[in-house]
Amino acid sequence: MNLDALRRLSMEQWEALCRYHQPAGHKEGCHWLAGSINGEAGRSFDVNLRTGIFGDWATDDKKQRGPVKYWMAMTGVDYQTAKRELVAWRGSPVDIPDPGHRQSAKEREKRILLPARLYNPTEQDLQILSQSRSIRVEALRLAAARGFIYCFDNNLNGRCWLYTDQRRRCGLRRRLDNKSFRLANGSQRKVACCPGSDMRTPIGYQEAENFPCLGIVEGSPDALALLAHAWAGGVETRIAPICMPSAGANFTNSSLAYLQNKRARIFVDDNAPGKEAANRWARQLQNANVEVDGFIFAGLFTTDGQPVSDLNDLLKVDCASWDQFRNPVENIVAFAL
Repeated sequence: MNLDALRRLSMEQWEALCRYHQPAGHKEGCHWLAGSINGEAGRSFDVNLRTGIFGDWATDDKKQRGPVKYWMAMTGVDYQTAKRELVAWRGSPVDIPDPGHRQSAKEREKRILLPARLYNPTEQDLQILSQSRSIRVEALRLAAARGFIYCFDNNLNGRCWLYTDQRRRCGLRRRLDNKSFRLANGSQRKVACCPGSDMRTPIGYQEAENFPCLGIVEGSPDALALLAHAWAGGVETRIAPICMPSAGANFTNSSLAYLQNKRARIFVDDNAPGKEAANRWARQLQNANVEVDGFIFAGLFTTDGQPVSDLNDLLKVDCASWDQFRNPVENIVAFAL
């Protein structure tokens, strides 16, 4: 496929591309809107689906144009790599509908493009990650043994870690030192998904099939933190982490087939998108006969005085704050269909 063909994306193809990279965004007229380049819900980052011009209108950054430049901005790869990856990705009717084309099993397996060299984390890697995320190293060893975390080397970011599962359909990249992840276009992100990652479905649902209980969290640090809390409570053999890659992700029929008749708790991110997502996930789980409730973090503070907003923050709770937190039952929320 030549470059001219890539430039001639229809509005429907542009919309599918935006849904793929920024699934928490939404369409308004001929625009796809998100909170920022990171793709959270909001209106600041705008992609014109008709012209292909995109950028964050709340910043002074120069606006860019075209699907190749958009792919570069979303993934941090160089121009030639973006062009090659976009060509490969565009062949999938799941990503960009193409009447008459049927996706083969071989094409489906090519969807995720993980870093070329992935390593099982060394003990030193785990110790560094333990210190940077305040997660007990025993829980990180458990995550590595279950096949959730790997390490790789990156020219811009040094040693990094990646969260995925046995399907290898989604890879969430972070720096091992917990600093912002630098992209090739000069931007920085807290977390960067691997090119081709499916940010719309859960990570780890197949691994959860043989566990009676589930912890539903948003983001890879909270998935690791869930294992840390389970390990501390001696119930790590009973609880499986389900990592939702973003607030815009959903449980699908195929994922729910592995989770029926289990017991689940959603650890609700303390913000509007997190609460909306928790209620949506609860409805989806309840329809699969999953007994589900939620936990909110109101009333707790970290050692530096910040309010706890997620499960990873809960590992940094000030002891005095926890002593005042007398009745955690009050933080359990019930979901009603």
